[in-house]
Amino acid sequence: MCNYKKRKVSLGFTDEEYDLPLHMCYIYQDDDERMETIGKFIKSGLEAGDKVYYFVDTLSIDEMKEKLLESGVSKEAFEQEHIRLRHSKSVYYPEGSFDVDSVLGTVKQVYSEELGNGYNVRNTGEMSWALRDVPGSEHLIEYEAKINILANDTPINGICQYDARKFTGATIMDVLAVHPYSIISGQVIKNPFYTPPEEFLEKYLSKQAR
Repeated sequence: MCNYKKRKVSLGFTDEEYDLPLHMCYIYQDDDERMETIGKFIKSGLEAGDKVYYFVDTLSIDEMKEKLLESGVSKEAFEQEHIRLRHSKSVYYPEGSFDVDSVLGTVKQVYSEELGNGYNVRNTGEMSWALRDVPGSEHLIEYEAKINILANDTPINGICQYDARKFTGATIMDVLAVHPYSIISGQVIKNPFYTPPEEFLEKYLSKQAR
């Protein structure tokens, strides 16, 4: 049960509005489609007055900034820090290893601070960093499941980006199991594979311990 008042948000790439929390996975195979969809998600947030955080991995910060400027994000949004680009390493493994509870704490802190300053938040992160044998990256799916627990008291509005050309089919199935919503070809779909986090973690961690 959510411990905050739900509200509807526009995502920019669909005509519908959705109740928070929104923990979405975007499993894509086309880079141009991805940039179009993510660009609309970001611009919609900026138009609504949100603070937007983008955890970048596949490009440098400067390259991603240029891509977003080309997609229509204004220079003023960057200058006024309404959009903040951070490299994946600084968020997911700043000390060289991935720690689930530490990163969950970082996400919670970002939302808490911005909400305290009067801003709603939306964020998106590229998850390809987990393919580099980062110590602790084997706990990625556990982290994703626990985001759904965090969403009980944090109004998550986030997209986790997964390149289907790089991740294994088995990982993608786990990703679908821990995201209530999927983005397919620019459309949000309630995920039929989603499993409540407590149920998922009990089975998943038991399997991992074998």
